[in-house]
Parts: sequence; structure tokens; C-alpha cells
Amino acid sequence: MRRAHVIVILLSSIFSAWQGASAQSVTRIHGVVTDSLSQQPLASATITIKENNKRTLTDADGHFTVLIPSPSVTLIIGYTGYLTKKILLTGKADTLRIALLRNNDALKEVMVKSDLNPAHRIILLMQQHRKEHDPLNIPAYEYNAYTIAEAEGTPYLWQLMDKMMGSDSTPVKKSQRKISTKDSILNATDDATIEALKNNYLFVSESYTNKKYRRPRQVKETVLATKVSGIKNPLLAITTANFDFFGFYFDYPQVAERVYTSPLVAGSTGLYKFSLREVIPNENDSTYVISYEPRAGKNFFGLKGILHINSDRYAIEKVTAMPSDDRARALSFRMEQHYQRVGTQWFPKQLDLRTVQKDMKKDTALFFWNTRTTLSNIELNKSFAPSEFSDVAIETPRGTGKLSEEDWKKLRPDTLPARDRATYKAYESMPKEILGFLNTMNGITEALALQAIPIGKIDIPFQYLFAGVTPYEKFRPGIGAQTNQLFSNWFSTGGYVGYGLGDHAWKYGANVLFTFNRRSHTELRLSLSQDLREPGTVPYFTDNETLYSPNTLRGLFTSRLDSVREWKIGFNTKLRPNLQLNAWLLQEKRGPAGFNYGFDKSGNNYFAHRFQNTEAGIGFRFTTRETFERIGRAIVPNGFPRTKILVQLSKGLPSLAEGQLDYTKFALDWSQQINTKYFGQTSFRLSLGKIWGNLPYSYLFNLPATGQQD
Repeated sequence: MRRAHVIVILLSSIFSAWQGASAQSVTRIHGVVTDSLSQQPLASATITIKENNKRTLTDADGHFTVLIPSPSVTLIIGYTGYLTKKILLTGKADTLRIALLRNNDALKEVMVKSDLNPAHRIILLMQQHRKEHDPLNIPAYEYNAYTIAEAEGTPYLWQLMDKMMGSDSTPVKKSQRKISTKDSILNATDDATIEALKNNYLFVSESYTNKKYRRPRQVKETVLATKVSGIKNPLLAITTANFDFFGFYFDYPQVAERVYTSPLVAGSTGLYKFSLREVIPNENDSTYVISYEPRAGKNFFGLKGILHINSDRYAIEKVTAMPSDDRARALSFRMEQHYQRVGTQWFPKQLDLRTVQKDMKKDTALFFWNTRTTLSNIELNKSFAPSEFSDVAIETPRGTGKLSEEDWKKLRPDTLPARDRATYKAYESMPKEILGFLNTMNGITEALALQAIPIGKIDIPFQYLFAGVTPYEKFRPGIGAQTNQLFSNWFSTGGYVGYGLGDHAWKYGANVLFTFNRRSHTELRLSLSQDLREPGTVPYFTDNETLYSPNTLRGLFTSRLDSVREWKIGFNTKLRPNLQLNAWLLQEKRGPAGFNYGFDKSGNNYFAHRFQNTEAGIGFRFTTRETFERIGRAIVPNGFPRTKILVQLSKGLPSLAEGQLDYTKFALDWSQQINTKYFGQTSFRLSLGKIWGNLPYSYLFNLPATGQQD
């Protein structure tokens, strides 16, 4: 009986809908849209019926056909570069001839031709306006950002993990299955936790930040709150700075170490195929939906996706992008960005990035990494003092991971999704041993960032423990310590000692550091050391090198070394965030260690093997696009600089502190990265030097090799 009722209701509904539709009177209207001056037809002009919001486009000859529900309707006709026109139909009309007036402001920016791809017109107009819409060109702004990141495992990943854990092993005998009640409960808890992670996420991270920007490219983003599943007080946070580009107006965006040529770059219509898919009329403007992909036969790293361009000064309203070809790539991505009007300025509203990690052997996804950022409290054209900014673009102070759940509810733009809540809950039920391991790894993260083991008010730098691993020293065990900011914010002292097992010699050093301005890194350092140093090297700003840099790792394989006893006074400051100054005065005694050479200074065949030298010098370090991140007390690089220029000028002083060498030495090192449409990212390096005066081997130039010769 119930089935019969359902069938009757469905048939009645269908019949009523058909009867209502057939009762309407439909009129077919034909027309043509032309330029009011040239009378040339306009292809792909938009015809919208205001009453039902239905729309169509004119064909290549400017003709169109629409079905109107009643004689009295309003047609809205729009076209790129022309003034929108409204026509009220009050009677029967078989054909219409509509002439549109040109928008003089738009026509000044681009020449409109009747044979031009309509999508190309819009792209060219958008490129003309891109500078005013690029967030980097806004004088200053400030906003808050909420970011949530989720790592999601695929069924294939869980299958691999099950195999690794031996879940597919053969069953055991009943006598072997006897376990205690406690173990049974723990096993059941583990199984429930794993199922929760399978059905939800591997882990979840949230952050809430405040970002300030001042042109050109001065950035300060402060993490106000951060949360990571399973970790009590996390030090790391996902922020908008983790996006390699903020806004889609970059010519060459970089994602996962690959540089792509943007569809917005000048001349992109020759590289990309653009197609106008749809025109969406809004209340006061229109949105052009344009697909893009690289043209066939073009060899470059391109993207594909959809552009939503608003007719209000041709700004990006929404964009999706992904690699046009991700074959043989272990990492792929899909990006989506939304924009909104803030006053009269278009500005990013939401930034989404989904990356996929694949198993290349199986060409199967292992896991997904989802990042969603929502912006709020956006204020444009604010006034910031230059002193508010430094080379540190991101700061994560200690204690940002201690907010309660009630506080997080106030910061989130929406309710936390059920899958994220389930992931947090799964970590809460994990055994203490696993949670302890996760929090230990969080502490190790801080140690790696500090390049030292933190112990209260002192740090034990890694380089003091593992400095000597060379063919000459074999291995150097050592110990050392340095006071940190918990001891004093402006003063630090420390030292080290080590013994080489290969050369059977002691090495030691001590230093005192005065910090006058932490923001500009204005410091005075006094040091004494007895150590080994590679001859023929220029110590370009070695304090900028990390323990893991190529220049530092080179020391592990150096076979020729000098024994150097050195006193040094060094001054360092950053005149600007991208311009660093070093000045020094040193006195050293140097001689060969493990190899032999001599220097005939006077020309009378008397060869000296040890030298005493007094030197004064000054150096400059200039970079572009270089920023750093402060994690607790540690400062770590946040990407590589686009340009790096190192200049050093030093002078030997034979009349000071018994110096024996008289010379002037100039050195320059220039590294540069450039991006081009067809070749992507290209790097080159230029090194040169000049010496005035006679110097022993130790003070000459030694350019590290970049390859091997048989």
C-alpha cells in the first residue's frame, strides 16, 4: 500500500511539473551585438535574462538566440572593454540589433580586435591590472590567519604498514594467545586508535598568526597559537609563509623545489591555451571563467587549471592550479585560492594547497597533505615603523601551544570538522610511551634548530662535540658550552676543548659576546682559539653558515690543514635586513699541519714555515628574498636567497702586534638564481679575488672543486 502511494505521488508530481511548464508561453528572440562605432560583430558577448538569470553567448558573428518566458523582460548585455547595456522588452520582437559603447578606460589599456580569442582579451586586460592587485604592491597591510593542516593516509599506505607490522602473519596457537587483562585492554586501545587514524587523519595541526607587511617585502608573521595532535607544547607551526607564493601574481611560482611558469606571465598567450568557459553575471559586474593549459609542443614547466577573473578591473577572484604533467614526480599538488574585496582592493581570502606523495614504483598515492588558510581582520594601508621588521619573517614564541580548547573555538573561523576532532581524540587515547616519544621528537626539533643541546641557561653546540672528523685528525672528541638568552639577553660567554686522536693535539677556544641590538644582530665578539683551518680559504661570513651547509660539511673531508692560534675582535650588524656588515681585527700565528710548505719572503732562499700575521678587514653581505624563522630561541633559514653577494677587503698590518705580512686582499663571491619562461630556474656563481703583495700558500685563494677528474 505504501509503495502504491509513493508511485502515485511521483507520477502526480511529474505530471504537474509538465503541465505547468507547457502552460508557459515561450518566445524565441534573435539578435546581433555589434560595436557602436565600427559596426563590427562582437563574439562571446554575454546575454543575460534578468528575471531568471539565464544567459547565453554570441557566436563568432555576434548572433544570439534566447528563449524568454514572457514579453516583458530585461536583457543585460555585457562585453569585455564595453559598457554594459540593459534592454527592457515590452512587446513582441523577433530580432534585435544591439550596439555597445566602448569603455574608453579599458580601451586605453588594450587594443580590441574582432579576431582575437575572447579569453585572450580578458587575460591581457588582467595582465595590465596585475600590479594593482598583487598583494606585494600594497604599501602595507595586516591580517590574522587561521591555518589547519591534515596528513591523510591512503589505503595503499595502510596496507604497506600492515605488512611491515606483520599483521598478515599466520595465526598462533591458543596456548600462545594467553595474555593478561591489562595487555588485552592495551591491544584493544591500540587497534581502536589505528582504526581512528585510518578513518580520519594521520595527524592534525592548527595555527593562528598575525602578519604585518610593509613594501617592499618586509614581513613579520607572529604565531599567536599553535596546536599539533599528540604534542603538548609544539614549536613548529604551519603559516601563510609556508606557501611559496602569497597570491597568484608571481611570474614563476615555486612548489616542492620546482619552479613553474605562471599563466599570468607576460607573453603567456603564446605559451598557454586559454578558453573562455563561462560568463557569470553578478549584481554589478561579471565573472569570466577561463581554463588554461600549456599549448601542445611547448617545453616548459607549466600549470593547468581554472581562472575566475572579475570584470571589476580584471582581478583574480578564484584560481585553481596543478602541474600540467606530474609523470615521474613523487610529489604532486593542487592549489586553490579565493579573493575578496577589501574596500576597493582585491585581497586573498582563502588559500588551499593539497599535495600528494606517491610511490613511484607503483605510481600510487601514499598520503595526502591538506593545508587550508583563512584570513580575517584584514586592514590595508596601515602605517608601520621600519623598526618593526627585521630579517626574521616568522616568529614562534615559546608557550604558543598552551591554549585551551575554549580559546581555540574563538580563533577558528568555523566549527572543527568531525574527522579532525576524531584525530585529536585518537591521540589522546594513545599509550603514554608513544606520546612521550612524540614529545621527545618535538624537543629534538628544537635542538636541531638551535644546532645545540639546550640545558637550562646553557647550550652545548654540536660543533663542539663533533668538530674534528677529518683525514688528519681522524676523530676529535670534545666538550663545550655557551650561555644562552635565559642567562642573559645581551651577554654570552662560552668555550670548548677537544683532542685529536689522529694528530694527538689539543684544540680549544673561548669567546665573549655582547649583543647590543638583537633585531639588527648588532654584536661585538672577542675570541681566542687554537685550532685547525683549511689554507687558502676566504672566511665569508661563516657565522651565517649552518652546521648542515655544504661549506661546513666540506671540512669533514679536508686533508690539508693549518694549525692556527688566533686572537680576534669582530663586530657584526645588519644595516638593513638584507645588508650585513662585518669588521674585524685579528692576530694569528699559523703554520702547516700534516703537510709541508715554505715561503721565501726576503728572496734570499730562507724559507719560513710559520708566520705571524695581524689583519684588519671589512666585509659586506647583500641578499634578496632571504628571510629567517625564529623557533623559540633558534633562528633558522626560511629558504635560499635569490641573490647573494659577498664582498671582503682585508689588509695585513706589519707594524702592528709584530705582524710579518704586508698585503691587501680583495674577494668577491656572487650567486644568482634567475627564472625564465622556457628554462625554469637557472643558477650561476661568480668568484674572483685579487692580492696586492707577496703571501704564503695559506693566504692565497683556493676555489673548492665542483667536480672530479680521472
